[in-house]
Amino acid sequence: MAGTTEAFTQALYVDASLVLEGGYERREPTRGATRVDGLRLLYAGAVNGLVGDPETGKTLIATAIAAEGLARGESVLWIDVDHNGPAATLARLRRFGVPKATLTDPALFRLAVPDEQSAVLHVVAEAELWQPALAVVV
Repeated sequence: MAGTTEAFTQALYVDASLVLEGGYERREPTRGATRVDGLRLLYAGAVNGLVGDPETGKTLIATAIAAEGLARGESVLWIDVDHNGPAATLARLRRFGVPKATLTDPALFRLAVPDEQSAVLHVVAEAELWQPALAVVV
């Protein structure tokens, strides 16, 4: 049964013919940890999600990615809305080798544990000005 194009706003959809003919530029990941083949894991300027069941290592992976970025001198914003706690977050980053000097330098690292929506919005507004290389929300 053939489909219909009656409810079709072309601007909302990918032009498959353009992609298949090679006229669509493929984005490469340029942020985050580096895989063994040299490629990075995350796309700059995009939301990159880690999805999985509870207690499966999502925060651990995010910590490793943040630690690698900090080691390269990249800035990291860490927003803890899950209330893991500052002590646990900082301890994980230290176990990954992030120096105390890096974690206490607000030009490189900022940790927020907001309790209210207004605080989250304030942190996000400051991040827009600061432009960290990586923002982690857990």
